[in-house]
Order: sequence, then structure tokens, then C-alpha cells
Amino acid sequence: MIQLLSIYVWTIFAGVMTAAALTLIGSQLASRGQSVQALVISQGSSLGAVAGFGLLHLFHYSHDHGDFSLFSLPLLGSLLAGTGAALLCERITLPARNTHYIALFAVFLSLTYLLTALVPSLETHMATQFFGDLAVISNLEAQTSLVLALIVLFLLLRYWRRISEASFDIATFGRVLPDRSKPAINRLFLALSLFTICVSIQFMGLLFAISSLFLVPVMLSQKLQGLKFYTVGSILIAAIGTLGGFIISLWHGNLPTVPAVALSFLVIGVVANQLVSIAARN
Repeated sequence: MIQLLSIYVWTIFAGVMTAAALTLIGSQLASRGQSVQALVISQGSSLGAVAGFGLLHLFHYSHDHGDFSLFSLPLLGSLLAGTGAALLCERITLPARNTHYIALFAVFLSLTYLLTALVPSLETHMATQFFGDLAVISNLEAQTSLVLALIVLFLLLRYWRRISEASFDIATFGRVLPDRSKPAINRLFLALSLFTICVSIQFMGLLFAISSLFLVPVMLSQKLQGLKFYTVGSILIAAIGTLGGFIISLWHGNLPTVPAVALSFLVIGVVANQLVSIAARN
């Protein structure tokens, strides 16, 4: 097992760091009541990635994990479509916005499946785009994801308290109050969130991104009090869950990696909740 894990060392580190970054982002989005909006952006990003693969097939270019480029059409499509989805969500100011977000999500999902039906060779990419598979990520993709995740984590932790203050303003007043540097920090957070979600979907799949964004925050939201404990707890559960799910997948042999990671988040979150409850009673 140790020898097998050494083959995937870059993938494991990339998955752990990306999950940690997404978990921190998801906790802020959840506190702002923007979880459904993030879901729409994620599906829009997935649509853009599939469209990018479609263009590659249309022009008869080969594309697999060995042909990775930071400027590949799937990644550019993911970023452009994710940005477009974010701008559309921002323009929705009608009452019951979540209903409109879900409608937009349904449109993006329908377009994704229609595009796949029009280009049958996209079926494999479609499955990979949704479920993901950490075991097939190339070392170059993993190393790139790791570097990007570390940069995002550094910026998030560097401005974490100010980002949290902006989230408190949005949750309480519906907007960021224009004092100090919170508006600028909030714009930085939104840019980091959009970039991280799109890149993680491109490399690791929609299920990995959604699970990392919201499973851990949901498990911890009622238990850990205090920003510092919540932040550390979120990072630990994201890291342990990613590593544990990956190990379970490799050990079993037939279990897909990303669903195993998602369920590991759930199990470890339940265990952490029980430990916190026991510690509180004592």
C-alpha cells in the first residue's frame, strides 16, 4: 500500500489542499446564503468544460490527461462559463432568488446533456466531469492543482478574518458595509472562489467540488464555536477525508475515488461531531 501511495503522492497532496481551500470557501458561501448560487456556478463551469472538450473533438485535436495545458479549451471554457453563470446570478434580484437559481441550474444541466448527446464521444468526458477520478490525474495536473490550491489557501488564511467580516455584513445587512478594506477583500474572495471552483471541477470533477464546498461546513456548522476552531476543524476534516477516501478506494480496488472521498467527509464529520459533543459534556 505504501508503494502504491507513493505513485499518487502529488495527486494526494493536490486533493488534500484543494479540498481544504474549497471547504473554507464553502463555509463562507454558506454563511452568506449563497450555496445554491455556488451550485449554479459549478454546473455552469461543468458545461463550459464539456463544451471545451466538444470543440477539441470538433477540430480533431486529441486531448487526454497527458496533453494538459493551462490554456486548454476545456479549462478556458470552464472559467468563461463559470464567470458567465456568476454574472447571471448577480443580475437576479427578484424575490425567491433560489427558485430562479434552481431554474438556471436546470438549464445548464440540460444544455450539458444535450451537448453530450450531439457529440457521443463526449460521454466519457461527461462522466469524468461529474464524478471525477483522482487516480487518473497526471502528475503535471496534480502539481499545477497543488500550486494553485496553496496560493488560494495562503490568500484565504491571510485575509480570513476580513473575509469573515464581509460574510457577516452580507448575512446581516445584505451587503458589505463600505468601511475599512472589506469591499476590496470581498472582491478578492469572490475571484478566488470562482477560480478555485472552476479549476477543481476541470481537474477533479463536479462531485469533488460540491462535496468539498458543502459537506464539511454542514457537518461542523452546529458544533464548533469560534472562528479559529471552526477554521482548523474544517481544514482537518477536509484533509483527513480526502486522504482516507483515496486510501479506501485504492485498498478496495473497485471503488471510485471521489465518491469514496465524499463519503469519508460525511463519516469523519459525524465522528468529529460526536467527539466535540463528548468534550462539551465533560
